[in-house]
Amino acid sequence: MRDPDFTKEWRACLHAILGSFAFCSLLMSSLMVLADPYDRGYFGLLNIVGVDDRTVTGNASRARDPQFDSAVVSNSTGQLIDPGKLSEGTEHHFVQLLVPGGRPRGLIATLNYFTRHHQQVGAIVVVIDEPWCSQISDNERDDPFPYWLYEESLWSYAKHLWNWNTLSRLVQRMEIWVGLRRAMRPDGHWSYEDVFPRDQRPTASDGPPAVETEIADVSANQFEYRDKLASVISTLPASTSVTLVVPPVFYTLLPEPRSHAAAARSACDEAFAAIIASRSVGSFLNFRTDDETTRDPTNFVDTIHYRSKLAGRINAVVIESLVANKAQRRASAIRP
Repeated sequence: MRDPDFTKEWRACLHAILGSFAFCSLLMSSLMVLADPYDRGYFGLLNIVGVDDRTVTGNASRARDPQFDSAVVSNSTGQLIDPGKLSEGTEHHFVQLLVPGGRPRGLIATLNYFTRHHQQVGAIVVVIDEPWCSQISDNERDDPFPYWLYEESLWSYAKHLWNWNTLSRLVQRMEIWVGLRRAMRPDGHWSYEDVFPRDQRPTASDGPPAVETEIADVSANQFEYRDKLASVISTLPASTSVTLVVPPVFYTLLPEPRSHAAAARSACDEAFAAIIASRSVGSFLNFRTDDETTRDPTNFVDTIHYRSKLAGRINAVVIESLVANKAQRRASAIRP
């Protein structure tokens, strides 16, 4: 025979557990409404300013910040293109939308998100490294990019909030609000040189990375990511300056001249350069060359990440290009 006291205690315990779960869920939901953990623009009744987030989720806040009209979109191979220096050297206000380890599909989603949140886009800088030349689409199941965070769907956003990552972002935002944590630079810039050892550098024996670009055809119209990027760029006004930057790599990654790999890379460059050729204002800057700078190991952390010495040259050329594009646009505007 069932013990009535045991049944009563078990029910009381179950009610306590369910009640605690309901209370915690209500508390979490209330804090999310108040703090907006990703600063996505949904709710945020406390009006907390900024995030302390170096990961891809931080761009959901930075890319919609109205103080910026221009953006640098890249993975870590473009991380040392400093938005602060670009802003100082031009009339634009740049934000860095860094996707560490990002694949082209996620970078395009980030760019698209930025353009949707800005009625006026002054300039766009996109870094075109090796993965952009791939003819194989990303497998969505293997892609960690949080596309749900960059979609315009409140339902999709809400149903992805219940995880430890969101809880961490919620705590960070609350700490910023009460003054226990400082928000990072609004333009999102930070240097990987602060993380890598100062004496780390590549050697002549360092070859291509483990995952190589797969290019079956050297035809310039076979690059899927080029078409996806061109589609987003085509929505921008003709006055928007678009700069595509091919970053430098250590010389050991460069293909042998006149090889199939060299022809394939050349075709990829031509495909992306054609995007710029179709616009009235823009530049295609290719730093993937074999010269004394790319043969100097002190200019690199590893085969694909260059140091600030080389980054200074890249920043200067990008600024010069942006200024020239601005002058070209003005000249076109006054031309009868």
